[in-house]
Formats: sequence, C-alpha cells, structure tokens
Amino acid sequence: MQYPSEQISDIIKNDQNQNSCSTLRDCISDPIRLQKLATLLSRANITIFEYYPAEDVLLKYNEYFQPIIRIPDYFANLDIASSIHPDDFEQLLEFHYGNHNSPIEIRSINHNGRIFHNILDSSFADLSNPSDSVIIGIIHNVTMERRRVELLKAQAMRDPLTTLYNHTTGTQLINEYLDKKTPYSSCALMVIDIDYFKNVNDNYGHLFGDKVLSEFARVLLSVFGNDNILIRAGGDEFVIFLKDVRHNKLLNKGDELLASVRNMVFTECDYSPTCSVGICFLPENISGYTYEQLFENADWALYNAKRNGRNRYMFCDSLKRFEFSASSSESNHPHIDARYFQNDIISCAFEIFEKKSTFDAAIKLLLEIIGIRFGLDRISIIETDIKNSVCSGCRQWSAPGIPKVLESPSSFTKEDFLTLFHSYDENGTTVLQYDNLEMYSAEGASLLVQGNAKTVVYSAMYCEGMYIGAISYVVCKAKRCWSKDQLSQLGELTKLISAHLAKTHALNASHKGIASVPEYDHLTGLLSFTRFRDEVERIIVGNEHQTYVMVYTDLEDFKYFNQKCGYSMGDQLLKEFTRHITSTLKPENNVYFTRIIADQFALFMPYTDNGHAVEHVEQINNRFIDLQKKKFSNVTLRMRTGIYLVNPGCASASSALDCANYARQQVRPGNGRSVIMYDEALSRKRHLENEVKNNMTEAMSQGQFQVYLQPKFSMQDLSIVGAEALVRWHKPDGTILSPGTFIPTFEQNGRITELDYYVFDKVVQFLDKNNSLGRKQVPISINASILHASDPMTVQNYLDILNKYHVDPSLTEIELTETATVSKFDSVRTLFQHLQAVDIKTSMDDFGAGYSVLNTVIDIPVNTVKIDRLFIEKCTSSKRGIYFLKEIVTMVKGLGYHVLCEGVETEEQLEILREIGCETGQGIWFCSPLPICEYEEFVYGKIF
Repeated sequence: MQYPSEQISDIIKNDQNQNSCSTLRDCISDPIRLQKLATLLSRANITIFEYYPAEDVLLKYNEYFQPIIRIPDYFANLDIASSIHPDDFEQLLEFHYGNHNSPIEIRSINHNGRIFHNILDSSFADLSNPSDSVIIGIIHNVTMERRRVELLKAQAMRDPLTTLYNHTTGTQLINEYLDKKTPYSSCALMVIDIDYFKNVNDNYGHLFGDKVLSEFARVLLSVFGNDNILIRAGGDEFVIFLKDVRHNKLLNKGDELLASVRNMVFTECDYSPTCSVGICFLPENISGYTYEQLFENADWALYNAKRNGRNRYMFCDSLKRFEFSASSSESNHPHIDARYFQNDIISCAFEIFEKKSTFDAAIKLLLEIIGIRFGLDRISIIETDIKNSVCSGCRQWSAPGIPKVLESPSSFTKEDFLTLFHSYDENGTTVLQYDNLEMYSAEGASLLVQGNAKTVVYSAMYCEGMYIGAISYVVCKAKRCWSKDQLSQLGELTKLISAHLAKTHALNASHKGIASVPEYDHLTGLLSFTRFRDEVERIIVGNEHQTYVMVYTDLEDFKYFNQKCGYSMGDQLLKEFTRHITSTLKPENNVYFTRIIADQFALFMPYTDNGHAVEHVEQINNRFIDLQKKKFSNVTLRMRTGIYLVNPGCASASSALDCANYARQQVRPGNGRSVIMYDEALSRKRHLENEVKNNMTEAMSQGQFQVYLQPKFSMQDLSIVGAEALVRWHKPDGTILSPGTFIPTFEQNGRITELDYYVFDKVVQFLDKNNSLGRKQVPISINASILHASDPMTVQNYLDILNKYHVDPSLTEIELTETATVSKFDSVRTLFQHLQAVDIKTSMDDFGAGYSVLNTVIDIPVNTVKIDRLFIEKCTSSKRGIYFLKEIVTMVKGLGYHVLCEGVETEEQLEILREIGCETGQGIWFCSPLPICEYEEFVYGKIF
C-alpha cells in the first residue's frame, strides 16, 4: 500500500520523464487527470514545490499546479526568521543538496509556538539545459496524523473511564521518580479504596458505579492536582504518588481528601461515599525503594484503616515491612536460600543461628548474607583486649577480589581506643571515612581503615556489659553515607552475633528484631514515640550550644470525650490536633513531633521564643479549643501543656520528657492556665516530692510523722467538745513539712492509705492512754483518703486498730471532703453506712469549697457537716452573705446534722456564727493545731 504522498510523487516523476515540459502544469495535459490530481492533493494535504539550485529559487504550487509562492535567494535567507525547528535545520539543508535518497520529516514552528510535521520527498530532474536542473518534490503535512498517534499513545497511558494514569504507566513514572530522587526530597504513596463500593454496583447498577468512579477521580484531581501521579489501579482502588511532599502537608492532604469525598453529592440516589486510605511516607535521606515496595507498605496501612472502621487514613508504621527486593540476590547466589534475601534480616539471623549445627557454619553464612544485602566488600569480627591494647580478627568475610585484613594481632594506643569508643552512637555504631581521620594518630588511622577501605562502620560488641570488640562493615569501592535505619540494623545484628560469639543465650533486645519497632504512628502519621525518643536522644547527647524546647501536651479528661462522643470522633480529634500543631511548625532542622500514647503528644524543637514560649503555646492551645467548640458544643475541652527548656548538659531525652510531663501535671482546673513552664520552683517541688516518695517508709518506722490535734469548741460556752487529728513531718534536720508538701504525693502513689492508718493508730493510742488515766474523753476526727472508699477492707482495718487498744469506736470520726464525696458518691455512701453501722462517726469536710451539691448532704450518711473556711470568710464579709450562710446552717441542722464552722479567725466571725446558730467552731482564734503532748497540757493540764 502506498500513502497519497508516495502515489503523487510517482505520478509527477513519470509525467516528468515522459514529457519534456517547462512547468509542472505543462507536464499534465489531460484536464481530467489534472482534476483528479488536484482532488487528491487537496484531501491529502500535499503541496508541490520546485527548487532551482542555479538561481536559488523555490516555487510552491497549488493543487492545480499553479505557482502561488516564489521565494528568491532561498538558501541565503533560510536561517533568517526561519520557522524550521532548530534540531531539523541541518537535515533540511542536506535534503536540498540532494543528499537524502528517502523522504525526511521536518518540524516547523508557527508564531504561536505550535509545532507542525511535514514529510519532504523529491528527486533531481535534468532538463534540456544542464544549468536548468531542478529539484521537484512534495511537502506532505502529517501534523494531524502525528497528533493522532500522540493522542493514541496518551490514551494508552490512561484509564479510559477516569482519565487517570493506568497501573502500568503509573508504576513506570513512579519508579522513574524514585530512581532520580535526591536526598533532600521526601515523597509519599497513598492507596485508596472507596468504602463498600461493591454495594454501589449491586444496589444502583454499574452505570451509576462508573459515575461514582469518574466523580471520585475528579475529586482526586482537585485535591492532588496534576503535579503528582494519580493512578486508577483497578476497580475502585486508586494510587496517589505525592512528589516532594513534607510530612505536615501530607497530613493536611489526608484530611482534605477524606473531607472532600464525604462532601460528594449524587442527586439521583441517596448515596454518600467515604474512602479508606493507606499511606507510606518516604522521608529525606532514604532511597533504594521501588513502587512495589511502597505499594505493599501502603496496602498494609489500608488494610488496617479498613479494620479500624474505614472512612479514615492510616500510616504504615515501618518502611521495613517490605524493604528488600530479592530478585538480583537470588539469581546471583543460588547456593543461599532465597528467603534470606526476602525476609527481615534480624529474623534471618535468628533462624540461621538456630538451624546451623555450629557457630562457625552459622557465622559464615550470616556474614555473607549481610555483605550481599548491604552491598559490603568486607566484614571483620574483631576481638579487643583493652588491658593489653591488642586486637585481632577472629572471623572474616570478603567479596571476590577484596583483600583480607588483621591476619595477625595489632596493637593500639589508649587515646585512639577512647576516641573510637566515645564516637559510638545510640546504636553502638560509628562511621569512619578514609579521608577524615584527623582525630586519630597515623598508626590508629592505618589500623582502623585498612585493606583499601573507603568507608567503615564499626559496631561495638559487649558481653555482660563488658566491651569485647567490634564488627567492621567495610566498603572499598567508594565512600558511602549510611542511613540511621541501616546503622540501627547493623547495631542489632552485632548484638546478636556478639551474644553467640560469647556463647550466651541472653539474646536481649535483638530478640525483637529491628523491624518490629514502628517508625510512624498508625493513627496520626507522626513519628513513633520510639523513633522520636531516639532522634531527640541523639540531638541532646551531642548538644553543646543550642537551647531546645520540649513540649508535652494532652487533652484533659479525654476518656470522658471518648465515652460521650465515641472513639471514632476521639480519633478524629487527635488527627485534627496533629494537623493543627503541624500547621504552626516552620520547616527547619531538628523538629520532631510524636504521639506518645492515647492523647499525649510531645514536640521537640529549637527554642526561639525568647521568653514567650508559654504565651505562644497558650495561644496555639486556645485556637485549637476555639475551633473544636464549634464542633463539640456539648463537651468542654481543655488542654494541659508542660514546657521544659533543654539546655546543653541535659542528661537525656527521657529526662527532658519527664520534666515537661511533670510541668503538664501541674495544670489544674480553675487556675486559668493551660500551659506551665518547668522552672526552678517546680524543680525544687519535684525534688521534694521524690524525697517524700523515697523516705516515707523510713520516716514511718522512725516516727517522723507526728500527729497534731486541733481542738473543736462549743460556740456557746467555748468548752472543748472534740478535736481533729492532723499530721506534720518532722525531718531529722529539724525541718517540719506541712501536709500540703507530702499529702498530694502520697495520694498520687497510693501510699496515702498507709499514712491514714498510721495517724488513726496514733489517735487510738492516745484515746487508750486517756482511758487508762481516767480522763474525760472527747471524740477525735481523722481525715481519710478517697481511696479507702474503694477498699472493702477499710472498715475492718479501722476496727482491728480499735480492738487492739480496746477503744470505743464512737470516740473516732472519719472525715472525707465534699469534693471526694461527690467524685465517688456511691462508694463513699456505702463506706459511711458501714462505718456508722460499727459506731464510727462520719463527717463531710470542706462543705461549700467545691461542688456544694445539696442533694449530696441529703443522701450521704454523715453525722457532721463542716463548713469550709473560705466559704465562711466570703459569707461573713457582707449582710447578704451572712443571710445566705444562716440559711445554709439552718437547712443543714434541719436535716438532722451537726454543723461545725472551720477557720474561725476573728472575734467578729465568732459572734456572727453564734448568731446564725452554728454549734461548734474550729480555727486559730480558738487554738492552733498542737502536738499531742502540748494538746494534753492545754486540755487536761489547765481546763480539766
């Protein structure tokens, strides 16, 4: 088959040879034949031309072979304002010189920049005069054909329904990007499924299903744009590859995608789509991954997103789930089981040691596998005798053509050894480059980097805490940079090898394997806490000048939010908080953000706020709370944040976290602050609390906790009608600690109950003494922790103490605060019922200080209600307050309870309380708390 241009070219050449004519038109004498040719030329988009070399003239003809354009000085002006594509200019010249025996394709560019494609074909024709030789030919405009071909190619790359890339093309484009990825760029791959899409096809038909897929693709384009690679992988599965994306932007894109899909509307039926997303993030300085590996990682995350309820995104927590590609290793090393090139390297090492009969056989195979998988040239196990400063190689593997080293023992200096030892990082590894060894002596450098080595990783070996040597992992062909993950793996392998080398079975941390440690939090996509702590530890240990800040944040009563709004909304709230914080972070080095557990987050970054960190974080917290109030108007949300400035010299990442967390714990409801800085005052407070925790047992055994008694007086005749037992800590150095410095600590660690029983025992001893001396007895009240309400043995424990000293239970009274009573209402009511059943009196302390819930007073079985000091102080300052207080006292008395007013400090207060009917008073106007010996003298030595 001939193309039109070839047919016409043949016709013209035949007519030219058969007829001696001066013009092309003269060559075709038959009018019918001329019309046929004109029709063919027009429809085929072909132009006839003649070029006269002697005159340098080009003639172009229309379809009727009539000259329409004459270009004189054609060659002379060809390169001036030419429309010929620069790459085709030389080819056109060769064509006109007659150096092409076959057609050529020339591109031209119009003034709008559009490219046109033309095929040129010609031949020389010698007329009667040689000087009149002419090149006659055709110009065939094939632009449309070329565009159709390009369109077909483009269509072959796309999914016909959604116009997104098909799986084959998308895979190719992603792998091309990954091959060229620079160390400074990060990227991510998302695998997306439309939730329950099968039901769409089943319920609404495949035509509607196709519409959903098309609209879903449109949403993907609107969210991710054309700069990224969007793929329809098949069915309702889509793949998005985001180029050069930062982690915080990736989080935002995940949230934007879910929201955009939820907003899709289909008017023809009641259908609202959602989608599930699995994400694999490839950070900076990580390379060597393929599309298939990233897809497997993201697909694992997608599975977990579906398993956790769908309509959400989740991150792959470890790149190592599908890290190694085994194809080349399998084919090049057929004597090694292919599984050892596919599975996790740590797991392989365990299996090899387990299955091989001897250590020599196992280590020979393992070193070869490590060398192949890490692209090494030599691995040496080096035993070190620190005392005698001698090292020797006991095992070694090397690639073909790589020399052996350390074939005899070598000596080293103490200074060189200490330089190497102190350079080990948290993985127990250090990287040496052959051209950067100035810190070592010449002999030390020669020993450390030998045998043509360019880069050496030394990984320390220990046995029962003792340094026994190192393993050197060597590259000889060229210098190499090592990733943190690779160094971490080598460190774990070294631990395992050193354990077997020392013939012990304590496999320690290596038993878990490095791949089990997650790299990202599956819910928020943030760094895992383990990774966060490792990264921060690295910075803190090497920090000499920079100040950093550690921020520890949680949501107060997040458990209540989950119960009220549901765990799915709780997860969404945590994601929104993550996005809120990441949106405030500037792209800079050494910034790390993690979710520690549940709703607890930690942020580590350089400190640049110049004294305004608290205000800055407070503003960030308040903005987040304000945003959430619009969504959750029926729930009160509150942040708690602690800040610690990490200065050079900070002990560790754990220390910084503990300090920030301690500051967070000091945020209390009602103090108007959500952020507290860890300062010198908190440091002293924490030190005191630790001292309290550590010394409590010794203090009890030595009687350092001393009971004080504060008398209770009749408001009418000022007689002593009772007392309250309080406690002070008398330290050996003479310091006396008030209850506020140690009671909260004991409440936190649960040892407050021990102190309560200790005080109760001392009080009962004192009552027993009074009995033996025949003194007049008055009841004494003892404070109790709310923890007693949860212990079914509380009442029996009190009775055991009373029975031990043969003391009447009615002489004792157990006090619980109003706040504690309300927080554990049912448990407290049960406890008080059981106490009253054995004749131990009960009292509600601090009434009016907290909840002031009147039905609490009605329903709780108490003998006495103690009105709080601050409540009395406020009420006695005005006539309206006095009236209100009188009504409260009258009401409580009317319910049958005894009323005691605490904190009486002035005679004016005394008179007011008498007038409103208060029966008993307690406070410094009457008497301050007294040690038992002074109380005895005050009560029994003077009054009775």
